[in-house]
Amino acid sequence: MTDHPAKSYDNLTKTHTMVLFVLLMLGLYWFTIFQTSLFDRDETRFSSATLEMLASGDYIVPTYNGDLRPDKPILIYWLMSIGVSLLGPCEAGVRFFAPIGMAVSSLLTGYLGRRLFDPLTGFWSAAILCTTGLMLIVGGAATTDAVLLAFIMTAITPAVFMLQSGKAHIGHLAAMLLGLTGAMLTKGPVGLAVPVLSMMGILWFGHSDLRKVGKKPMIWLIVLSLIATGIFLLWAIPANSATDGEFAQQGIGRHIIQRILEPQESHGGNFFLSLPYYIPVVIGLFMPWTLLLYGSVRALYGRRLGSDLSRAVLLGWFWPTFILMSVVATKLPHYILPVFPSLAIVTAAAISHLTRIPDGLSKVDRFWMEKGGTCYFPLIWFSGFALIVGPLTFRLLNYQKTGLDLADLIVGGIVVGIFQFAVSFFVLKAHKAQQYAKCARLMLGSTVAFWAIFAYGILPATEDLMKISPGIVQIIQEQGDIHAPIAATGYEEASLVFYINGIRMQDKQAYPGKLPRGMDTIRSGEIIDWAKINEPGYLILRQRDWDEVTEQVADLPLKQIGYRWGINIPKGQLVKVLVMQRGKIQ
Repeated sequence: MTDHPAKSYDNLTKTHTMVLFVLLMLGLYWFTIFQTSLFDRDETRFSSATLEMLASGDYIVPTYNGDLRPDKPILIYWLMSIGVSLLGPCEAGVRFFAPIGMAVSSLLTGYLGRRLFDPLTGFWSAAILCTTGLMLIVGGAATTDAVLLAFIMTAITPAVFMLQSGKAHIGHLAAMLLGLTGAMLTKGPVGLAVPVLSMMGILWFGHSDLRKVGKKPMIWLIVLSLIATGIFLLWAIPANSATDGEFAQQGIGRHIIQRILEPQESHGGNFFLSLPYYIPVVIGLFMPWTLLLYGSVRALYGRRLGSDLSRAVLLGWFWPTFILMSVVATKLPHYILPVFPSLAIVTAAAISHLTRIPDGLSKVDRFWMEKGGTCYFPLIWFSGFALIVGPLTFRLLNYQKTGLDLADLIVGGIVVGIFQFAVSFFVLKAHKAQQYAKCARLMLGSTVAFWAIFAYGILPATEDLMKISPGIVQIIQEQGDIHAPIAATGYEEASLVFYINGIRMQDKQAYPGKLPRGMDTIRSGEIIDWAKINEPGYLILRQRDWDEVTEQVADLPLKQIGYRWGINIPKGQLVKVLVMQRGKIQ
């Protein structure tokens, strides 16, 4: 095996090329966050809590719609508040740090790829991670995932460097402490679990000499984890004290222990039946790189890629976290993101190997490379078909009822779908010829182009169909008093709270301090009593709920001032949402 890449790839082995590519993707991710309003419900809950924190000045205890929000520790809200301070109470403001988390994770993955394998592997490691389907989703979302991964990578990367050198430099220790502290302040104890389990896994899969060398990094990891826990408690103890113990009771009892023991919010099922849950998740959300993943992993296990250290790092990184997430009762696709850097590196190592030695893999490895196509091509063709046919079919079936024209979405879907089919033809041709390095180049270029076209042509066109709340809040705002009490029943989505409070925050004279509840949730049986209250207000409800009420009382002191049709994504329902006005708004 030669140590030098092919001449045509000399530029890809340079560090600045990897950095420039990640910066290009950072720009694309930042462009994307401006193209669409928030998705219910996780994005909007985090974002609403951030606005309430900024308005109240309470940077210790996060709240959502006036109630305690103990779901996650405080750091994500601090970071989002910086974005809002820079860009205002808008989607881009609360999403601002997610692309930065993506970029940091990708660069550190690239540097690990360089250290464990070679410079070309480094470039491909970074490029693969930031173009996987899951990262494209969470890397622009107002959630913890991209930021958490960045902190996890900040902890794991110097630990691996210490394993290689056998020395503990002060810079490595400082980076590990930063990563462990940030991960814990972002996700709680789970933030420590991945780096600690990964190091234990690396030592388990390593040979005896590696275990001896690894004792010092492991000891440092434990010591720094204790220090990180102490720093975490500097926030957690005051937060728990301010809530009379409720923060710890809910944050640990409900959102950690209960999530481990039983599925929360229907995210899970039978323990044994759900054990393989993350296998299809990885296959689907590691796309498009699933095409090369099987053969790459087989080559790693067959000791045809990398050294004993690199194999121990990648296997020890992947398996403990994968097993942990598989046995936890509550399951969500993004929980598995921390193993994606290890998958990106092993896939990148295979691409680098095949670039330098086109016939460098065994027959068994090539067999599994071919098997990658059994998932890749059906998924690509199905998604392309869905993009072309889906919006058009929806319009044909629902236009008379909803009035949603969707012309831009139909045109955008056709363009993107055709693009996807065209690219898959060239990838299929290269795949059949066993030109796997060429497949990688085609997939990288086409994925970047696809996402740019998707962000520009598809995401904005989905607003009328999939984002009901911004239109609902706009109807209320046009009446001239967004400060009046607002109630909702049947459609109590968190996005309403965010967009209501986003407008209210701009009136600092009305709310110099704490914001009022964004909305009150009432039951359908309470609508009649709510309507009879003699003061201005707004009611947001579904058409079917209104029909049920008017069957009981034909004449209510409510006036319909607007409505929106759309798909309520969390419930998967096509609904007509009404806005009713109570009393006269001054």
